[in-house]
Amino acid sequence: MARSRARAKKRAFHGNQYTKPVSSQRVPRPAEQAECSSSRKLALSRKRKRELENSDEFYMFLHSSVLQMILQQVGRCPPCNSQIICESDFAKRHGFCLSLSFHCQSCNWTDRYFSSPPANKVKISPGRTVFDVNMRMAFAFREIGKGYRSLATLSVFMNMAPPITKNNYGKISDVMCEAYSKVAEASMRKAGVEVYSEVNKASSSRDIADCHVSVDGTWQRRGCSSLNGVVTVLSSNTEKCIDAYVLSKKCKGCEIWSKREDHPRYLD
Repeated sequence: MARSRARAKKRAFHGNQYTKPVSSQRVPRPAEQAECSSSRKLALSRKRKRELENSDEFYMFLHSSVLQMILQQVGRCPPCNSQIICESDFAKRHGFCLSLSFHCQSCNWTDRYFSSPPANKVKISPGRTVFDVNMRMAFAFREIGKGYRSLATLSVFMNMAPPITKNNYGKISDVMCEAYSKVAEASMRKAGVEVYSEVNKASSSRDIADCHVSVDGTWQRRGCSSLNGVVTVLSSNTEKCIDAYVLSKKCKGCEIWSKREDHPRYLD
């Protein structure tokens, strides 16, 4: 049997001629520290949770059988105090917004409600109401990078009513694109004013703001096969986006008009 080698004991480091004497007292941390992105996200999440707890307006998943059970226990007709029944009229629904009708078993009392409030500030077609739940579902799936097919798949597996039509989904996406553009332009304009004001405090020049920026680009798809990309400019002073530009290698309009060179509008 082979002998086990004795391992030399590691000597403790007590300093040398190049190190300063180490104090036993802990150096206190500076009072002001730069806030990291994780702490800002956690603070925003906690704030959102408190706002939701104190709010009376939010969405929930409610099974139809549970709604019927609640109506059997506490639902009573206003005129005769009899039991009422809730039915969903799928012919009059608007996507995820259901048309709920309540009627009494004894008298002829009936009433009708929609399961979502309307989005009054959004107009996609003249005389057509856009409901808030459809707007939020389209907005949510756009934010997570999914489209209409994923929205339809969710409704199938959750045993929900089918979503809005693909045509209306496209109209809602156009409305959101316009809103995104307005908010982005206003935000970048405000960020540029902040950078200009901060830089000019330490500079005598009032015409040009000499500031440090970080330029980065990304593609719509992974790799170099994507036809669309975006370039952003971030300020090193305020850590905010001050400009963004979308680039594309392909134009659908140019492809269409390339086959109609004999058209009078093509010559113009």
